[in-house]
Amino acid sequence: MKSFETIGSGALFALRVITDAFRAPFELFYVYLEVADQGWRSLPLILSSGLALGLVMTLHTRTQLIKFGASAWIPAIQSLSLPSKLAGMELDKD
Repeated sequence: MKSFETIGSGALFALRVITDAFRAPFELFYVYLEVADQGWRSLPLILSSGLALGLVMTLHTRTQLIKFGASAWIPAIQSLSLPSKLAGMELDKD
């Protein structure tokens, strides 16, 4: 019975969060401050991991593409394969 109460209170909390998200007053200035603060603090981590991931992916695909004469396709293939690699990292988190 305790688990049903926990699930119910969690569902009521989620419902209250959703309804309050669309109710005035909107504190957009504070949302902007929080996003800007967290964004600037994580920028070095994002840049360094993006650089490392891009270098590794380029090194893995460059030799094969040059062998087949498709070196002009390296940027296009990298931009298409990056989201799939990042999605795989997110799914492997479990």
